[in-house]
Amino acid sequence: MYELRGNIHIHTNRSDGTLDLESIIPRAVKAGLDFIGINDHHVECEPAEYRQGVLVLNGSEYNLAHSHYLAYDVARGPEEMQLGSRQTVDWVNRQRGMGIIAHPFEKGSPYFSGGRAYQWQDWDVDGYQGIELWNATSQWKEYTAKLFRAVLALFFDRYRPLLAGPCQQAMQKWDMATRHRHVTGVAGSDLHGLAVRLGCLRLAALDYPMLFRALNNYVLLKGPLTGQGDKDGRAVLEALAAGRCWFALDWLACSSGFRFWAHQGEKRLGMGQSLFIQGGEAELVVELPRPGNIRLLADGQEIASHRGRNLSAVVNKPASYRVEVWLPFRRGQAPWVFSNPIYLREKKVQ
Repeated sequence: MYELRGNIHIHTNRSDGTLDLESIIPRAVKAGLDFIGINDHHVECEPAEYRQGVLVLNGSEYNLAHSHYLAYDVARGPEEMQLGSRQTVDWVNRQRGMGIIAHPFEKGSPYFSGGRAYQWQDWDVDGYQGIELWNATSQWKEYTAKLFRAVLALFFDRYRPLLAGPCQQAMQKWDMATRHRHVTGVAGSDLHGLAVRLGCLRLAALDYPMLFRALNNYVLLKGPLTGQGDKDGRAVLEALAAGRCWFALDWLACSSGFRFWAHQGEKRLGMGQSLFIQGGEAELVVELPRPGNIRLLADGQEIASHRGRNLSAVVNKPASYRVEVWLPFRRGQAPWVFSNPIYLREKKVQ
């Protein structure tokens, strides 16, 4: 497997971002990113390309008032600026693209973006490929809903809002969905370079370098990069759609080298894959690049934990298994790594 690190859900001044792509790329290079995902509103999903060694995934973000949906590899976007949740998912699926529900439980702040919030409306819809479980900008909005918190975060501790970890409502929806089928979990920056309004003051808060250092996604490719943008872009999107990925709060520590796999006899599989145990057992293994508090969860419920760099557990229950890692931080612990699931099934569902 070949590991890449990237940042997705980025806006340029082509829609409502503050910088053009040419200005964003050097910042991505400085942050050490291998790829970035551009999701300007209602633009065409163009082929992936390399810019200064960074692979640029040219996607889009659909809808305005609600049900925002990140899309990649879609030949043509809808003409309407607002569709229902089901219509949006169906549109992307008909074109065999990849779609990710964006900031589904977002809460607004009177000091951020005029108090607007954009939530996903219909959870009865099926067929989406992923859910954005951790959105940096949405967390900032929620945290800064009160004035003293806005001042604290803006002037003294800009990363503090991220210490709450992924959206728990979104995590619950994800755990429920993965009991029945594969759904990829990702983190997004929702990068606009926006500012906070405090009275008559307008102060820059979430700039591009800051969020490039914050929440990132790691993917595992089956083969090395070719240097061809369109081909390598398809490989990264395939890894994301398949769930061969995890996301991490890189501001705490780089999580390069994290691994989570299962094996049964000579069978070995990783995140996003399914193992049909048929009444037998399988061993789940976690390896970290540095010590942390490891939690192993089955269908969202913790079944094992360990403080260190490794965890191994033998399981025999069909479930969706995933890993969370927390690091000691400021008299407590902070969220760090969140894996995509490994699926242990009793029998193959046709």
